Amino acid sequence: MARWFGVDLLSIGLTTWLAREAADSAGGQAIARALTVTYGVGIVLALWGTLFGPFNALGWIAVGLNLLLGVGFAGRSLRWRRRSPRMGVRAGGRT
Repeated sequence: MARWFGVDLLSIGLTTWLAREAADSAGGQAIARALTVTYGVGIVLALWGTLFGPFNALGWIAVGLNLLLGVGFAGRSLRWRRRSPRMGVRAGGRT
């Protein structure tokens, strides 16, 4: 099971790294929204596991990392959405 989890982390890392140049495109924003939801679910599951489940005090590290990454992707997504229709950003992300 841990190997499947490792492959999942590797795929998320490769997806974000390979799409780093397309962050302002529609595809890049879709990836950011999907990762925001993914890390949001991760926060809930890590919090549940820490408070009621099998995790010990080190589970707070998982909660913190998911929270940090989720807030980062959500902030990036909101920043892009706020500036794109009103400030004249073209489809390529440049003014």
